[in-house]
Amino acid sequence: MKRCFRISVMVLLLFGVSYAAWAYENDQFSINSIGNVQYDSSRRMLIMLLPVSDGFAPNINVSVKEYPDSLKSFADMTEAQFGRVGFKKIQQSFVTDKVVFEYTGKIQNRLLHWYGVAQKKGGNMFVVTATAGESQWKNVSGELLRCVRSFRLK
Repeated sequence: MKRCFRISVMVLLLFGVSYAAWAYENDQFSINSIGNVQYDSSRRMLIMLLPVSDGFAPNINVSVKEYPDSLKSFADMTEAQFGRVGFKKIQQSFVTDKVVFEYTGKIQNRLLHWYGVAQKKGGNMFVVTATAGESQWKNVSGELLRCVRSFRLK
C-alpha cells in the first residue's frame, strides 16, 4: 500500500512539474501555457482556456496587432475605451517597456475581471490579457497572473 502511494505521488509530481514548465513559443514571443491552448495564425491570436466554472471559462489571450503609435497612446486609448463602457479601473501603470492594466466591469450581465500587459515591438502591439469572472478571480488569479507575467518578446 505504501509503495502504491509513493508511486502515485511521484507520478503526480512528475506530471505537475512537466505541466507547469510547458510553454507556447513562436518566432515573436513565448509564454507559459495553461489549460487548453489554441493558436489562430490568421488573427494572430493565442487563446488558453481553463475549465468552465460558474458558466465562464477563465482565459488568457495573446493578441498581436499592428499599432504604429506609442505605448502611451495605446494605454490612453485602452483607458478611454474601458471608461466609455463604465468599467472600473483597479490599476494602470507603466513598468519599464510595458503598460500593466487591471479593470472590472460587466459584459452581458456578467461581472468580469481583467489583468493585462501591453508591450510594443516595432509596428506591433502585443497584448496579453487574463480574464475571469469576478467570482472566480480569487481562485484562478494566481495561475492567470503567473501566465501573463511569463510573457517574453523575442
